[in-house]
Amino acid sequence: MESEDLTQLLNQYLSEMTRIALEYGATVDKYIGDAIMIFFGDPSTQGVTRDAQLCVEMGIAMQKRVAALHHEWQAAGHTKPFRIRIGIHTGFCTVGNFGTESRMDYTIVGANVNLASRIESAAEPGSNTVTEDTWLLLKDRFPFVPTASVTPKGLSDPLQLYRVVLEDEREHVVEFQQEGIRLMVDLKRASVESRRQLLEKLHDLDEPPVA
Repeated sequence: MESEDLTQLLNQYLSEMTRIALEYGATVDKYIGDAIMIFFGDPSTQGVTRDAQLCVEMGIAMQKRVAALHHEWQAAGHTKPFRIRIGIHTGFCTVGNFGTESRMDYTIVGANVNLASRIESAAEPGSNTVTEDTWLLLKDRFPFVPTASVTPKGLSDPLQLYRVVLEDEREHVVEFQQEGIRLMVDLKRASVESRRQLLEKLHDLDEPPVA
C-alpha cells in the first residue's frame, strides 16, 4: 500500500481499538507499530476473574469492529483489508513508572508480559487466543476450543492454548456435554486426520467397560 493510505488505515484502526479498550476499562500501555499493548488490573481492578472476563469481551468487540471496518475499507478501495490476532494471558506483572529523570513512562514489565506477546504471535489471524491460565478462569463463561500447544521462546515446557469461539463461528462448532463427557468440534478447522482420530476414539466407546 502507499504510505499515506497505510497511515490513514492504521490510524483509524488504532483509534477504533483504543476506544473499545477504554470502554471496557483497560489501560492502553503503548502502540508498537501496528500492535497495541493493553492490560487490566491497574490502576484499578475488579478482581482477577472479572478483569480477565472484560479482557476477553474487549477482544470479541474488537474482532466485531474490525469485521465491520472491512466493508468501509473495501468501499474505499482497499481490496485486502487486514485481520487482527489477539493474545491474552493472566499473570502477575510489575506496573509503575520506568525511565530516566528526563523521561518516565507508566508501563508494565515482567515475564508474563513477554508471554502474552508470544501468545499473540502464535495466534491465527482473526482469532482471540488465551493461555490455560485465562481459560481456567473463564471456561464456563465463554465457548473455547483448544488449539495446538506451543513452546514460547524462553520456556522449556509447552503451553496449551485455547481459542475463543466468536459468534459468527458458532455454527461451525459442534458441542456436546453430558455426565463424564465434554466434546467440542470445530468443523471449519478440523482436518481430515483429526476427524478420523475422533471417530476412532468414539468407536472405542462401543467396547464394553472394564469392571
